[in-house]
Amino acid sequence: MRAHELIRQARERAGLSAEEVAARVGLSAPEYIDVETHPDEFIEVIAVSEARALCDELGLQLAEVVAGEPLEANLSTKPHADRTMVPRGVRIRQKREALGISVAELAFAIGFEDVAVENIEADEQYLDSLPIAVVAELAWKLSLPLTCLILATERKPGPKAG
Repeated sequence: MRAHELIRQARERAGLSAEEVAARVGLSAPEYIDVETHPDEFIEVIAVSEARALCDELGLQLAEVVAGEPLEANLSTKPHADRTMVPRGVRIRQKREALGISVAELAFAIGFEDVAVENIEADEQYLDSLPIAVVAELAWKLSLPLTCLILATERKPGPKAG
């Protein structure tokens, strides 16, 4: 089942209106309605962070929702032992360098300017501002599992303020 269908069904099961869900996840009502009615909207338009928030709100697993989409990407959901240790941007840079791909080559491959790849590698939050389709293309070009790039980076708990 495609993402838009899963999302609509989850919202209906929860007894929520489209407007309620939109407000809870930070989308406008028309943006959210587009997600439910257009098969490519969830993957091609909204940001990873918005997709993650939407799935969280509706009790869906982002990786499972994305698995129903036609993407050229490794959708393995196996946990990565170093996921808590290596930020996604660092993982991307390390993989790019290991493959001998320049920033310019990777940018060209995903249809972006060099500065976008530099931002992806330097700013952990930048990746979350991109649509899943772009992140999937990046993951595919670097032979990385898409899930290691779209799932929130786990951080070790810091000391509690007290």
